Amino acid sequence: TTTATTTTTATTTTAVGGAAGAAAAAVSLSIVPSTQWHAGDVCEAKWAADKLYYDAVVEQVLADGRVVVVYDGFDERAMVSDSDLRARGAGGGGGSSSGGGG
Repeated sequence: TTTATTTTTATTTTAVGGAAGAAAAAVSLSIVPSTQWHAGDVCEAKWAADKLYYDAVVEQVLADGRVVVVYDGFDERAMVSDSDLRARGAGGGGGSSSGGGG
């Protein structure tokens, strides 16, 4: 009887934990950016000097979350936070989508 109760309790705990885990996963999915950047991806990257976004290509993604980008039309590379990248055409009033660093 003790074994059956323990098994039932473990099953119940697992079911509750599973539901809680699924809810936590759903919550974290809404918080984590849907875009995972990879080398070769086109994007808009914020230029530190003027805080505007410019067309760029991801050159390298570092383990710490920073990304090395090359700005289109310019021989400029920069290391930026992944939070300073957005999909091309995302706009949002953040700045220009043409031009480049300098």
